[in-house]
Amino acid sequence: MKEKTNQRGNPFKKNDMDNRILVNENVHQQNWALAQAKTEVDSINRKLLPAFESLGIEFDNESFIDCFGDCSGIRKVYFEALDKDLSNTSNQSVRTGFKKDAEDSFASFMKLLGELKPECQHLKFFQVVDGRCTITAEDEAAIRDTARFYACGDEEIEAREKHKKAVEALNNLFKGHIPNDWLQFFKIEVEKDEKFVTNDDVSYSIFVEIQKR
Repeated sequence: MKEKTNQRGNPFKKNDMDNRILVNENVHQQNWALAQAKTEVDSINRKLLPAFESLGIEFDNESFIDCFGDCSGIRKVYFEALDKDLSNTSNQSVRTGFKKDAEDSFASFMKLLGELKPECQHLKFFQVVDGRCTITAEDEAAIRDTARFYACGDEEIEAREKHKKAVEALNNLFKGHIPNDWLQFFKIEVEKDEKFVTNDDVSYSIFVEIQKR
């Protein structure tokens, strides 16, 4: 199968990543995901490459994507090559024997794929380079990005900034001494639009004591 170096089969790739800000990232999750992805790549190269070689199918991006899909392209190439090899063979028993062996080999190949597919959870980050399944530097960055959390777009970024200002105001109010019942200092007004208002039944001496600590 002809190699398509730009065919990645990744429908999840982001097209516009500029208008966003990083909110948080889970480094432990990033390291776990990357280690898991590398284990999957090693398993693919160890088990799948010999299987492709036994079928006489080139292992490239196109065949890699196909084998974890419906495998129709590989099936077509494999059996068309078999028919071509048998085209000059007139002995029916020989033809039948070769076809039976070929069908058994392909069934073993499909069985292997059935065992591999549940193990491989990061396929969208893999590609074939020089005949081997690989995680490129770009793909590694994309895996790490799955454990990052962003505010995306103008509205989310604006909400993030308002959230930070609200936290800053609360921290300034309580000065590092937040009482367990801090919500008692606020009420929610629901007459029109829901909004926070001050609870005017509390004593402001509490705030003075808090800020003196």
